[in-house]
Amino acid sequence: MTDTAMQQRRAAYTVNVAAAATALGLLAFAADSVDGVAGHVMVALASSGFAWGLAAVMTAVWLAGSLLAGPLLGLLGHAVRANSTRRAALAAGIACGLLSGEGWHAIVQAPPWRLLALGDPFFYGVVFGEIVRVVLPLAVLAWLVAAHRLGRAWSILLAATVAAATAGTLLWYALGLVQGA
Repeated sequence: MTDTAMQQRRAAYTVNVAAAATALGLLAFAADSVDGVAGHVMVALASSGFAWGLAAVMTAVWLAGSLLAGPLLGLLGHAVRANSTRRAALAAGIACGLLSGEGWHAIVQAPPWRLLALGDPFFYGVVFGEIVRVVLPLAVLAWLVAAHRLGRAWSILLAATVAAATAGTLLWYALGLVQGA
């Protein structure tokens, strides 16, 4: 394809995008003036283009995150099984610290004692979920200490767990800032 043909395609693409943006903008304004069920449907279809775009971006972010975190956690799990005690303790501490980071972040953002003070049964479940997200990885860590005899390297295990949990909490906080939560 020649440069001239590419430039013509780019120009046509730009015109098409501008026309679609204009049409969606006009539909968004029109949807706001329609009452009843038809208005709700039009708002959902026309006015939420930005929301759909954000959903696509966040889906891509979560996909990228899982593609990074999955192999990383797999390598850490392999290191626990196949390496020396010190390296296994380091890997176990990092993995369990990272897995508990979201729970620590939730506890920092909404302390359980404040939620329990509300007296609403819904928040009892929220508090239970927050605590499970912290306790479960630490219970797995305790099991790993017993099963793989990692107690001899407890200082490495403790330091890695605390450092990874802190880093994980800060990463969840940064993600919350990006999401605007």
